[in-house]
Amino acid sequence: MTLLVLFIVLCIFIVIIFYLLSLDKLVKLIRDENNGITIIHRAWVWTQLIPIWSVVAIIVYHIKMLEATKVLELELNLPKNTIKYPEIIGWVFALAFLYSWIPVIGAIVGCSVWIIYWVRIILTSKQIYNLKN
Repeated sequence: MTLLVLFIVLCIFIVIIFYLLSLDKLVKLIRDENNGITIIHRAWVWTQLIPIWSVVAIIVYHIKMLEATKVLELELNLPKNTIKYPEIIGWVFALAFLYSWIPVIGAIVGCSVWIIYWVRIILTSKQIYNLKN
């Protein structure tokens, strides 16, 4: 039983690391050293592993990413809202701690939104990669 629990915890940790690697990839793609607004420090990604601090890190990451995508659209002379960063889903995920106090429903909604957000982050990374190349 103990080995099963340890295995499940290890699997969850690995999935979280892959999620954070997806966020880190998006930060690297959007980052422009010549423009201070698009510089999102990678610490906002990796400090999401710190239990209580993660609430702040997720919200700050989301706000900075919203700003950076708007600036990148201007730099690339793209029409507004061309970059499909998941703004609404991101806010629902970033504020998940508000409804996490509802035991089962909060967990189901939080996990579902997290998966949707992760998929949208991957799609946004691909879109920005294609726009820059």
